[in-house]
Parts: sequence; structure tokens; C-alpha cells
Amino acid sequence: MSKLKFTLVIATAAMLLAPPFSSGHSEVAAREPDLGLSNKFPLEWVRFSDPAEHAFVFDVPRNWRAEGGIRRVSALQPIPWLRVRSSDEKTLVVFGDPNMVAFATPSQISVGLNWPEGTVYNAGGVYLTIMKYRPGEVFAAEYGSRNLPSLCSNVHLESSIARPDLSSALTSLFGQVRVAAGEARFTCMLKGEPMEAYLFSAPVLYADQQGLGIWEGNRLYGFLATRDLAPAASVLTAHMLKSFEFDLGWLRRQSDIAVSVSRTSTAVNAQISKTIMQSWENRQAGLDRGFDEYSRMQRGIDIYANPATGTRVTVKAGSAYYWINGRGEVQGTATDQAPGPDFVRMTRVPSGG
Repeated sequence: MSKLKFTLVIATAAMLLAPPFSSGHSEVAAREPDLGLSNKFPLEWVRFSDPAEHAFVFDVPRNWRAEGGIRRVSALQPIPWLRVRSSDEKTLVVFGDPNMVAFATPSQISVGLNWPEGTVYNAGGVYLTIMKYRPGEVFAAEYGSRNLPSLCSNVHLESSIARPDLSSALTSLFGQVRVAAGEARFTCMLKGEPMEAYLFSAPVLYADQQGLGIWEGNRLYGFLATRDLAPAASVLTAHMLKSFEFDLGWLRRQSDIAVSVSRTSTAVNAQISKTIMQSWENRQAGLDRGFDEYSRMQRGIDIYANPATGTRVTVKAGSAYYWINGRGEVQGTATDQAPGPDFVRMTRVPSGG
């Protein structure tokens, strides 16, 4: 399989496999969407195009407020997201979260560095949050419980259900990964009206040969609507999922960016396994640099080198410049001015160097 096809599968699978919205609205969503369902949503659809990079398009209801696009956390982390709200403010449909970076499972190294869950670090241009893997129903329940209070009050988790049917389908597409899809339902109150919320999540876990796990939870979508509009909101969400399309030219450009950042010359037709391994090599190198930098910070030290001899010296952190003389005496200063006539300025040894 080519790198482009691999990128396409990873990026689109969760959005193209629209869930049938079980337990409550499944009979409605399983059919072709009835856009005039109970006259709740007499809709006309228009195409929304990502304004940032023209990476994707969605069907959205005309006259509804839509915002979203690609948020590029780094060259290797373009995050697609969309928020669509009805003109009467009674329905909100969400796809993805622009603020959600990928996750790394806790490891012996992170524990040794006292990095608790929730710690965010830069692993060679890929931002990761340390977090144990959550199956979809748990992730959706936690995400909704954490974020819904900013939208409505008296939030109550009604149910969280695993979706093994979709887990199997997604796993067959992704290959050697773990996918545990699930959904969560909530009730809450907004301006005196009872509301219902639905979230579907399909976290994907990748693991390298050392057992380090990288996983992503941004395959997340759902809605918040008044109770009488919830069945129609599920239909609307299902239609939008089916309408989602990535721009193939944009996907090709992402392949080029990935090759540049990872400094590989992988052929377009490289196998998936080779692509994944190269990705892990990049991430591991970034982890090593991050751990070294964090270790220096925790110990209150830094490492500099004598430019004449290459000899490395561990110094107490806190100064802007460090100097050494012929007798091996080291001094730190706040300005770029030598503390004496026989001092030479040292250079900082990069993290991981």
C-alpha cells in the first residue's frame, strides 16, 4: 500500500464510517436521512470548505453558523475539526477537537522523570500528552463530562456503551493497531430546556517494538440538541459524516511534508510496515531529546562545551552565558561580556547531543 493510501485510510476511516447511532435513534439514522424529519429541520445543504488549507469539505445546513478547518499543531499534526450551530442556538454538531493533540501511554521513562498523566511534551515536532489508553466509551464519557459543563448545566451521563461492531470494522482498515469504538449519552439543561448530547469516539492505539504506545482520540463526533430535536440531530450528524471528503491534493502534500520532516526518502509505494517504523524512529529520537532537556531542567543544570577543546562542562543553570579560562575556571554571566581577559565563551550542547 502506498504512503498516500495509508495516509488516506488513517485520516478518513473514522469519519467515513458513520455510526448507526444505537439505543434511541438507530431506526431513524439507519435510513437515508429524512431532512424534513417531523418538520424539525427543513434544511438546504451547502458545502463548507476548510478555510485554512482547503483540506476537506462538509455538507452543512444553510444559514447555520459553521467554523472549523485544519489546525496545524506541527508539520506532522494537522487536526481537522468542525463546529456547526443552528440559528436558534438549539442544536450543535461537533467533529473533532482543535485542541486535542495525540497521546502517549505512560512508560518507565516518563515515570522515572515524574511526568504524570496530563503532561504535554514535544517529541521531535510531535506534541504528545501522557495518558493511559481509553476505549471509546470511556473516552467519550470522560470528554463529555469534562467539556459539556461549558455548554449546559446539570450534566448527567446517561450511558456509555462499547461498539465492538465498529471496532472490528475500523481495526480491519487500520491493520496492526487497536481500535475500541464506543459512545456516550448525556442529559443537561440549557436556558430551562432539557437537552441531550451524544458522543462517538474511536481511539486508535499504535505501539512500537519497545512497547511505547501512541494513540489519538480525535476521531470524536456528536451533537448537543434539545430533547425534541435529538432524533433529527442524529440524522443530521449522520448525513454530515457521509458528506465528508478530503482533498486528494492536500493529502499528497501532507505526504511530502512527512517525508521532509522525517528526513526519509521512502518511495511512494513503500509498505505500511516500513512507513510506520520510520515514523516511530522519528518519534523516538524526539523523545530522547525531550527527556534530556527535561532532565537538565529538573536537576537545575546545563551542559556547555569549550569551543577550543570540545571538553564538556556541567554548569549550574541560571546564567545567559558561560565562560571558561585556561585554568578550567567556569563563570556564568547575564550579558555577552567576558568576566576576564583570558575567558572564552562556551557553547551549549544541544539536548540529546
